[in-house]
Amino acid sequence: MAGQGKNGISIYFRYHIMNIHRGAINAIGKPKYIHLLINRQEKKMFIQGCEQDRDAFKVYYAFSGQNHNVDQCHIRSKWFIEYFADMLGVAYDSESLCFSGILLEDSKTIQIDLNQYEVIAYQPEQEGAS
Repeated sequence: MAGQGKNGISIYFRYHIMNIHRGAINAIGKPKYIHLLINRQEKKMFIQGCEQDRDAFKVYYAFSGQNHNVDQCHIRSKWFIEYFADMLGVAYDSESLCFSGILLEDSKTIQIDLNQYEVIAYQPEQEGAS
């Protein structure tokens, strides 16, 4: 997909999924859990690997190939995706959105600017994608 940042995310509102791009998850060390830190006023999100705690999201991985390369990783959470839609001012069944991110100097945090995104057009054949 053109413009898709290797360290970014995609939000699939209709499926309640946030896909973390392969480059982003690899950059922060393929953690089992992440914290999603959100600055609602500036519309910025930070993704950090962490240990399991009450504020952590479990990351689900799909692997490909014999060397177990990460093919996809995602978070499935209806309440989080609805919160995200509300924050962005889009409908809960909105088109999917792709956000670019950058790895910060600490090499443990991805910063996503939620003000800048690309629309991923909904296609009916995606219906059974998840």
